[in-house]
Amino acid sequence: SMTPTVSITETTFYVMGGDYAHYKNNDELQNNLGQLPSNNQEWLIHLGASRRQAGNDCSINMYQDFTNLVSKSSSVPVYAIPGEQDYASCPNPDQAFQYWLNEIGKWDASTKYVVKRQKGRIENFAFVFRK
Repeated sequence: SMTPTVSITETTFYVMGGDYAHYKNNDELQNNLGQLPSNNQEWLIHLGASRRQAGNDCSINMYQDFTNLVSKSSSVPVYAIPGEQDYASCPNPDQAFQYWLNEIGKWDASTKYVVKRQKGRIENFAFVFRK
């Protein structure tokens, strides 16, 4: 009789969350993200709280700064989901959510995977990694 063989392919990815307040005036986070090994590691997911320590700063500049710091520094593709502090605690949560969608929620637009968004909850996403 023939014994079936199982092929296991390892997948490695990174997960991070939180804001950039204590990194803003130095290059530590950018250097760390830029040095992520990308040989077998496929992507990084940011779990939100990008503006946890930003106080009332819900300006588009805050979201752009975060994008410049995280997504543009990483050696691997970055995907993000919003945390409650990313927009809900802002004086104008609807405007802040739009800023989040436009600046952080679109990080995946230039990645190698085709990302699908959930209707009615565009911040939720999925992609097929291996078939």
